[in-house]
Amino acid sequence: SLLHEKTSSLIGDAKGQELCLYLTQSACVPYFEILEKWIYKGIIVDPYSEFLVEENEEFQKEKLQEDYNDAYWEQHYTICRERIPVFLERVANKILNTGKYLNVVRQCGRDVKCPHAEEIVYTIKERQYFEHIERACSYASKLLLDLLMEEKELMARLSSIKHYFLLD
Repeated sequence: SLLHEKTSSLIGDAKGQELCLYLTQSACVPYFEILEKWIYKGIIVDPYSEFLVEENEEFQKEKLQEDYNDAYWEQHYTICRERIPVFLERVANKILNTGKYLNVVRQCGRDVKCPHAEEIVYTIKERQYFEHIERACSYASKLLLDLLMEEKELMARLSSIKHYFLLD
């Protein structure tokens, strides 16, 4: 965040901005690798707890079998507000949801391969991150929706519930 702000503030100084841009790009490489794994595969590999999404270890899949509620999906992955870089603040929730969707699909036993997976490189123009994240989010939400509607037959299940419990 500090390097981004410094790079943005040096708009009039071409050499200074070029140096800061190089430093920020180099510093962002490990962070963007974590981000790419999260938005393209639904996996967090964050050994130093630096990423904006954190996994809550007390919510494990084994407990889901005993205590069946939505707290697992809501609280298993959360955003840590103090770890959000300035240039990703506007899309933090979209990043969280994209990874969650892919994680749900993975836990259902399906392989996740995002066709839009591209390397994300730091630039001053935030729009480029947003485009990568938006494409990954639409892929993840479509994949999850297809899983629910077609493979798990959500509409048939809801119709059955309506028929038996609501006396259709």
